[in-house]
Amino acid sequence: MEKEINIINVHYTFLEKISGVNIVIADLSQGLCEIANTEKPNVLTFDGTPGEFKFFRTVVIDRNEDMYAALTRELERIPQPRVLLCHNFHFPLFFQEIVKPFIKGALRTGTQVINAIHDYSSNDTDTSGWLVDRGVSFTAVSEQLATDFRADGYHCAVVKNSINTQKFRPDEGEKQVIRNRLNIPEDAILIGSFARAVPRKQFPQLVSAFSKVAKRVKKKLMLLIRAIPSTVEPGRTDKIVGEIRDAITESGMEKSIILETNPVPWEISLAPYFNAADILVFPSINEGFGLQIPEAIATATPYISSDIGCYAEITENIFPDRREEILFTAGDGNAMVEAMSSAIDNLDIMKAGMAEARERVIEVYGLENMINGYMKLFRNSVGAVPR
Repeated sequence: MEKEINIINVHYTFLEKISGVNIVIADLSQGLCEIANTEKPNVLTFDGTPGEFKFFRTVVIDRNEDMYAALTRELERIPQPRVLLCHNFHFPLFFQEIVKPFIKGALRTGTQVINAIHDYSSNDTDTSGWLVDRGVSFTAVSEQLATDFRADGYHCAVVKNSINTQKFRPDEGEKQVIRNRLNIPEDAILIGSFARAVPRKQFPQLVSAFSKVAKRVKKKLMLLIRAIPSTVEPGRTDKIVGEIRDAITESGMEKSIILETNPVPWEISLAPYFNAADILVFPSINEGFGLQIPEAIATATPYISSDIGCYAEITENIFPDRREEILFTAGDGNAMVEAMSSAIDNLDIMKAGMAEARERVIEVYGLENMINGYMKLFRNSVGAVPR
């Protein structure tokens, strides 16, 4: 490892593997709470409190203070060479009020900047142009996202995201805990869908499709939705949750559909819910990396999903001969119904090969690949920086 590089704002799963590096993190929002790092590196944060990141020594930047002065003071305490890795912060509020002044301050101190693109909200040409003009480079978490971004004329490398396969693994005990808590009958087939409560996840459409499948298939079915509140758009979350509840009422399937909306802290894994399901459904109409797909495979849980780029990319990589049985046309309710019906009727076939697929996920989407990809970028970024 390049111990002389100070890495700022790296993803927590990455940090778990490089605790020997002298790491300094500059966090711009939430999401770095999961790492247990004995070195307790510093966090520069605008949004947190000193005790929020229990595994870090948090330095809170006061927004009421002169932003550039505060950033310069804290960043210049970090030895060169250093790299700022911004994760997915093109949301207008974050970018204008937090990220833009942060990046300007970082660049003023000679800090190299890389923008890691995680979803389509990042494909904002005005924002991207502002970054490019200041020498910021880009990396995307999937080939599809990088291709879309390159279409706007930007150089974009690919560093595939990773999952924690120590957490996401087959576990019968986890399965029974969740099913017992939810009173899922032993003879019921539990369909699961777990994601943030945002429009692109298509939860109301999933409820509608499930109601049609339940009337068609001669098996006892239950649907479990965990619509996790979005910390970015809380008001919008309430609207989506209301739409899901309305869809459940309209379907007349209240006894067969379980909706959970309680927040899931970052340090708590969704792996038990993946294990509890007999099959998972991911109907999103766009995503960046599609993290749920390798997580599902890692727990050896069969899944079907929309055919958006990242889902198709991962599915074709892991199951090159099973595209037709797994993927359905994004945004097409009838296609979702047909895919769900077929998967339920052929559940044993869907389960076949999941153990081998898990090994392939570890190989392709394990932490080491992401670590090596980022370390290469970091080495390239600081290569021209005087030591």
